[in-house]
Amino acid sequence: MAANRKVERVQTGVRTEKRILKVLKALAAKHDMGLGDLLE
Repeated sequence: MAANRKVERVQTGVRTEKRILKVLKALAAKHDMGLGDLLE
C-alpha cells in the first residue's frame, strides 16, 4: 500500500474520499438508484 498517497475528500453530505465516491456513484448508477439511497 502506498504510504504517501494524497487523500482528497469531497463534501457530499457524507464526508468520503474522492476515489471511493466515484466507485459508489458508479455502483448506484448501475443499480439505477441515487447515491443517498445506496448509502442508506
